This record gives sequence, C-alpha cells and structure tokens, in this order.
Amino acid sequence: MRESPDHPYFGPEKVRKPEDIPDVSPKRSLAKAISWRVVGTLDTLLLSFVILTFLAPILGMDEASHGDNAK
Repeated sequence: MRESPDHPYFGPEKVRKPEDIPDVSPKRSLAKAISWRVVGTLDTLLLSFVILTFLAPILGMDEASHGDNAK
C-alpha cells in the first residue's frame, strides 16, 4: 500500500481547475486600470502635500504658502 504524499507547507490548499477561474473582460480590466491610476495619483499628490507642509519647516526649508508647496 502506497502512502499519500505529504502536503506542501506553502501553497494553495485547493488547486484551482481552469473551469473555476472567472472570466475577466477587457472592460473590467480597463476600469480597474483607470481606477488604480486615479487612486495612485491622488495618493501621491496628497502625501506630497502633507509631507511638504509639515516636514518642510522641520527640515529648515523656507516657509512658503500652501500653493508653493504644491508646486
């Protein structure tokens, strides 16, 4: 009688079959790409503004208006 092989320590618990994988439409991919681009841009702008507003005086940079920090 053969022993069953040990399960791997890492990896999926259940192997997905090709019929279990959902179809991904081009519309969904485009919508996801655009939404992630918007989220990434807004995140970068917001973090840059906050860092320049609060850390610039601590680092000894000239105090400027919020509009100058955004530039």
